[in-house]
Amino acid sequence: MFFQNRSDYFFVLPLVRPVLEFAAPAWNPYLSKDKLALEEIQRRASRLALGQKRGEMENEDRLRKLMWPTLETRRLFLSLVECNKIVFGINKLNFDDLFEFRYQVQFNPR
Repeated sequence: MFFQNRSDYFFVLPLVRPVLEFAAPAWNPYLSKDKLALEEIQRRASRLALGQKRGEMENEDRLRKLMWPTLETRRLFLSLVECNKIVFGINKLNFDDLFEFRYQVQFNPR
């Protein structure tokens, strides 16, 4: 096994995750091939963290064992965090330039 104990793989997390998540709300990949390429990096990192070879365990099981979310989940979370920062004026972006409220709501019962 690559790591001697469970706490050792936490050293990998601060090295890999920031690279994969850098400015995620701005560049959130649109194409499936780009998303798959990023997920492959996470798959390799999880195999490295557990000292496994390909095919030993499913990716979802490895992520669950490591308590890592998928990158898709992280991108969604980081997008929501960025929206929260904009709404509450934390990152100094103008709310009105980015969002528009709809004051009139239409309801069409069937």
